[in-house]
Amino acid sequence: MPPKLEEAFTFRLFENSSDTLSLGPNKGGALRFVYPFSSGFLKGSGIDAEMVNGGSDLFTMDPATGMGYTNVRVSFKSVDAQTGKSDGVFVMTYQGVVNVDEKFQLALSGSPEAKTTSSEDHYCVANVTFEVSEERHKWMEQALFVGHGHAYVPGDGSAAAEYEVYKVVGQPLGRMFSEIEVDNMRDMGGVVVYLAYCMLYSVPKSFLMVRVLPLTLRCYLMFLAFLLLPQVAISKYCRLNVVSLMEIQ
Repeated sequence: MPPKLEEAFTFRLFENSSDTLSLGPNKGGALRFVYPFSSGFLKGSGIDAEMVNGGSDLFTMDPATGMGYTNVRVSFKSVDAQTGKSDGVFVMTYQGVVNVDEKFQLALSGSPEAKTTSSEDHYCVANVTFEVSEERHKWMEQALFVGHGHAYVPGDGSAAAEYEVYKVVGQPLGRMFSEIEVDNMRDMGGVVVYLAYCMLYSVPKSFLMVRVLPLTLRCYLMFLAFLLLPQVAISKYCRLNVVSLMEIQ
């Protein structure tokens, strides 16, 4: 089963265009730029933090393909509104790929013709990781995040990169093969396959009574299982957790 994406954060980083550095071609021929950030925020999942201590994007672009490669490190800090004390520090790092098309070029250059775009307008994705100061936010260090970005142009001469960040969630590992989902109990093929599995392998947490059945009955059930297995695999009533089966073995 493929993993799913769960919306987690939004962050926005404003470029300090007056301090942008251009290094020209690097050793591999790609163009290197340093885009410093002047301000920004990180919001979502109970977090409302502002950028502190600056940050920058060590950006490279391949002029032959028009593809750009982001390399960003930036810090955020949230403050308790009542006490005025720090409520958490977050160091965010992300590397990604962006198709630097005409709309994105206008935003990067600070052109007066630049406009806010949407995530659907570009191929702009990133792998986002976090380091955090507070124990209650440690889950951010233990998850994988992907970002989908676009250009944000408020119309006052500034421009920002804005990303929607999603947490990658999937089926927990280590689930037992006993989690065959039978949507219609009339389809007993899945049950037979499960019984045969118990006879072939040691499953201490599930159906131990099968292993004490008479040998003749066990052989009969195994025979039925092998006959029904191809049908069960395509049945609309049963879904076999093959990944968990491989883990147990």
